[in-house]
Amino acid sequence: MESICPRLQLLEINDQSWFPAYFREKVQLCLTLVWTLRLPLIQTASPAQLVASVLSSQLPSKRTQYTYVDFCAGAGGPTPTIEQHFNEQLRSSAIKPDSGKRTSNGYHGAVDFILTDLHPHLEAWKVAAAKSDNLGYITESVDAANAPKDLIKKDGKKVFRLFNLAFHHFDDTLAQKILRNSAETADGFGIRTRTAKEVNELLSGLEDLEGWELRDGKELHTWPTGDMTWFIGVKGGFN
Repeated sequence: MESICPRLQLLEINDQSWFPAYFREKVQLCLTLVWTLRLPLIQTASPAQLVASVLSSQLPSKRTQYTYVDFCAGAGGPTPTIEQHFNEQLRSSAIKPDSGKRTSNGYHGAVDFILTDLHPHLEAWKVAAAKSDNLGYITESVDAANAPKDLIKKDGKKVFRLFNLAFHHFDDTLAQKILRNSAETADGFGIRTRTAKEVNELLSGLEDLEGWELRDGKELHTWPTGDMTWFIGVKGGFN
């Protein structure tokens, strides 16, 4: 369904450089709560759990090939919960190893998730990372429009970029720069909070997307009309 009103790029006070860091962190913590909260009766899962399910269903044969890097992670947002449920799904579907012991890479079949942001929320990230062997973070500021290809140690893994409740912050010029950098330095990306039509229009301005496969969809997260739209791009295709 097409939107009735055109998209408007409005000002978000907490995005401004002059906004006090203390209050920005409180806003980020509130957003994390909203992502991870499930409302009885009208939600079958939290939004974060829903994202984990979408990633699992859309990347069934490739999901263990990636390290998942959250750009614009805020105070952690949904990513710690996504990591938990995504890896639980992997572990339940994987062939169990002879030994159930932990290794340096976590349980058998688990993948790593990394938190990054232009304004790193290190205190919240430290708390979240202490609860999981498969959740880490970058301490330095990371610009999603100019992220280096060697941002993380890949250890043979490909990089899948996550943009959860973030992409609506960017005007079209900045959003296109971020998509260009993603196509140049990553192997996949997932976007929430922009429609498929909008993302496709942004991608149409990029020079080289040969070999990329794109999918989009939506999932009901809050009955009766609360839909979560998603857009996923994978270099080399989904299979």
